[in-house]
Amino acid sequence: MGKKSVRMVWDYVKDYPKQRIRRNKVFQEEENISGKIAIVTGSNCGLGKQTALELAKRGAEVVLACRDFDKACEACVDIVKEVPHARLMLTES
Repeated sequence: MGKKSVRMVWDYVKDYPKQRIRRNKVFQEEENISGKIAIVTGSNCGLGKQTALELAKRGAEVVLACRDFDKACEACVDIVKEVPHARLMLTES
């Protein structure tokens, strides 16, 4: 290992606690993402539905991509109950 690579590793290790704090802070803040379009596959249940809900809360236009259109409609109704101003689109894959 040359002196340059050792220095680069040291710079990373030295700043690691700061980077970790910044990373955790980003996840705690609710970032406004209005004007963005998010496509969420499998958004009729489980993790996909929670992801679509969180994106809708943050202001994104969410495309619910599901295999079953009826289940996608049910998920859309559930999301709109929690986020009345949600902008949702349904697709069937």
